[in-house]
Amino acid sequence: GIKATTRVSFGTFGEARAKARLGVVESVAVGPAIAEKVPVAVIPVPSVFEDGLFGLSFLRHFNFRLDYERETVSFTGLTNAFADPAGSAIPMTDDGRLT
Repeated sequence: GIKATTRVSFGTFGEARAKARLGVVESVAVGPAIAEKVPVAVIPVPSVFEDGLFGLSFLRHFNFRLDYERETVSFTGLTNAFADPAGSAIPMTDDGRLT
């Protein structure tokens, strides 16, 4: 359901090049964190990333904290600077496929 528009070419590892399509999704939800009108790149990714990746086009909608010890990512609204621990947290997992 992503309306891909522009075709682009980008560099990958080493000298390799790949093709992608740019578009905008109506909303993206990661746990309870929801962003609307998010720019995306539709690209082929290794199967280890079966659910895709999120980047700054999504993360810029939130204050977020990565907790590597607890393997979680926490989100709060931009007006909350984590002074109040009432933000939401979701686990970061890789199912053992990333080493």
